[in-house]
Amino acid sequence: MLCLGNNPQIFKVQPDCHCSTTKWSKLPVFSGDSSEVRILYKPKVLGPTTQRFYLYTSAQKDPEVLAFRAVVVNTLK
Repeated sequence: MLCLGNNPQIFKVQPDCHCSTTKWSKLPVFSGDSSEVRILYKPKVLGPTTQRFYLYTSAQKDPEVLAFRAVVVNTLK
């Protein structure tokens, strides 16, 4: 995420389920700076899935929704 305002932007990143976690520096991100949010997904079932993460910023009232789709397969034999 690239910050374009004068105030720190990201203040919370929340997954929509307990099967996912996020990791980010939690340091202020100021104008012109960027930051990385890492997502770890630990699926409980096989098959297609959609996961959402809510990115709360000082730039808007409602969170930005980050979503990804995947197909979980069992490759262990």
